[in-house]
Amino acid sequence: MTEAADRDILTMLLGGNPDYDDTFASLREGDAGRNSRLGLPSALLETLIPRLCATARFGRPDSSDSRALRFQPLVYDEGPRWQFSMTVEALPGEDAWQVGGMFFRPDERMTPTEPILVMKNGLLVRSGIVGFMEPGPWQEWIELIRRTGPVRVPFRDKEEFLRLFWASPLPPTVDVPDELKLSEATAIAVPRLVLTRPPIARTKETLDAALWFDYEGGSVAHR
Repeated sequence: MTEAADRDILTMLLGGNPDYDDTFASLREGDAGRNSRLGLPSALLETLIPRLCATARFGRPDSSDSRALRFQPLVYDEGPRWQFSMTVEALPGEDAWQVGGMFFRPDERMTPTEPILVMKNGLLVRSGIVGFMEPGPWQEWIELIRRTGPVRVPFRDKEEFLRLFWASPLPPTVDVPDELKLSEATAIAVPRLVLTRPPIARTKETLDAALWFDYEGGSVAHR
């Protein structure tokens, strides 16, 4: 690795935002301590991580060394991004469902707990390899399943489970039994303009207007 490559990496790192905190190290070291930790946008990480791996000086502490003195270089995963899918299935012999998940990409599958690290920005580290997954608002499901394992849901809690499950951010690929699927209906939206008088108005003629759409018994406000 040439000095020019190192300079390029440092230049990109300096484009990150200092990760300010109130730790003793930051207070003691001043700007030097603060700039030792940087917050990097996802777009910059995708360019930076392959270059860092190419130096053979980017990695993580060796987990077999309790004192964390040995270093394990990370190899960059050049394959496609990992995706996350979720499944809900009935447990044989039990009155319960099980909510689980899986990382996948073409011709490959990976259990939720196989990665050592999964970050909200999409960074994914497994044994000796660093790459990316497709990030999304379903990260909380990934963290829950990684922390507790598959989630068990008793049949008696069906209504509450359906309400919470379908209201939560879900990945694009979700496989559920027919009895848990939402029914689909086509309805004609009927616009409705609602006029109200604000609590505090300069004149009696001042009104607030809100647009709503009625769908066969339900109403949704225009955002």
